[in-house]
Amino acid sequence: MEEKSKIKKYSIAKYTSKKLITIKTNAKFKNIVKLMVANNVSCLIVLDKNIPAGIITERDILQAISSGKKSNKIYAYQIMSSPVLSVKKEFDLANVIEFMKNNAIRRSLVVDQKNTLRRTDICCRWGGEEFIILLPCTEQKGAIIVAERLRKKIYINAFKYGKNNITITASFGVVCYKKEIKNERELLNKVDNALYQAKINGRNRVEFNV
Repeated sequence: MEEKSKIKKYSIAKYTSKKLITIKTNAKFKNIVKLMVANNVSCLIVLDKNIPAGIITERDILQAISSGKKSNKIYAYQIMSSPVLSVKKEFDLANVIEFMKNNAIRRSLVVDQKNTLRRTDICCRWGGEEFIILLPCTEQKGAIIVAERLRKKIYINAFKYGKNNITITASFGVVCYKKEIKNERELLNKVDNALYQAKINGRNRVEFNV
């Protein structure tokens, strides 16, 4: 019988950042936002008696703002997402490298967006691989132009990871807010539908929802 190949294990601590920003479950909303801005992080770990209880991301912050509640009545335990998952200290190095590469690509996309957008535009991460960009006082035609400009820039500029050049593409769904739209959930649904159309129509394209 052939001997089964053994996957070499490494300590994950050597490859991950030791900087971890935490906050207590009873932390107030304004303190949560201040902490994220001050440390330039997109998420915080929520602790309950020094035990990880959940995570707060930019998406949770946006949802809290859109809820209409007064900020002084919002606490960390009310807006935190699902419980934090821990990983073993000994981990397959290939998986760690893949994780780092994906995060590096996300950071590259953020830089592209910041260099393309106006000062009044707002860009934030919306879950796994998605971003939301808010374009104040912009009509649909202008929004499509911005999305197309970003799409081309991302596609043309190959992402460098080590010695490799990686070409990445992005799909965009564009929606303009109208009085007929009842709430933010309906608006987001329209964005999701437009993005879905961009993906099923071949990806690396811009679709809009009228």
